[in-house]
Amino acid sequence: MKSSPLSVELTPAMRRRLERLAKREGRSLEAQLERVIENGLAAAEAENVRPKRGKRSLAGLLASQRAPTIDELREVRSELSARLVEGASANGRVRR
Repeated sequence: MKSSPLSVELTPAMRRRLERLAKREGRSLEAQLERVIENGLAAAEAENVRPKRGKRSLAGLLASQRAPTIDELREVRSELSARLVEGASANGRVRR
């Protein structure tokens, strides 16, 4: 595959870190930088991370959704509390 040149400005500290890593892994600085970028992109894609694009309003985001009743919220809270207590007691971390 043909590569495409890219100019990047790094802080001296970042460059030193990349150089140390490249030396330790037996790569050129360019190859190491490409590997770091590739790993970062793969992790972001795996986590489905979306870049921040500034503040967006949440108004109306759930307008078409039914709001839970107070009884439903209480039921969920009770279930979560019970599970937390079960998990804590299984790990020996229950305070009474």
